[in-house]
Amino acid sequence: MKKLMLVLTAVATLLLGNLIVAPAASATVHEIVAQWCSGKAPLDPAGLSRPGSKNFAQPLFAGGVVSIHPYADGLLVDFDFDRPQTKIVPTGQIILVDTLPDGTKLYLEAFTLDPNFPAFANCPALANL
Repeated sequence: MKKLMLVLTAVATLLLGNLIVAPAASATVHEIVAQWCSGKAPLDPAGLSRPGSKNFAQPLFAGGVVSIHPYADGLLVDFDFDRPQTKIVPTGQIILVDTLPDGTKLYLEAFTLDPNFPAFANCPALANL
């Protein structure tokens, strides 16, 4: 009898668990596209563009699109432009973007939007730039 009650409780728990609907996640997957196509307006929800958040740029690092390497007198935010999920192209320039609180200089491999990416090519707001 105890085993039957245990099995029934487990089944009921599983059935109830399937009825509970998870709330929609608030994230912006293609932030560059969304921001440029909205006339460069701030995005809402902020998605991955909120510095200091737990997931800030995490997919970019996990997918190998972005990595950080020592460079000159600081660090370089380096893009792998050969990754299929990268929708930007290099300009060939390295630019100083910031100096960290400890004095380390932060450089960025400059890029521009890939004009061959369909979302950029078909964005009216981008066509007027």
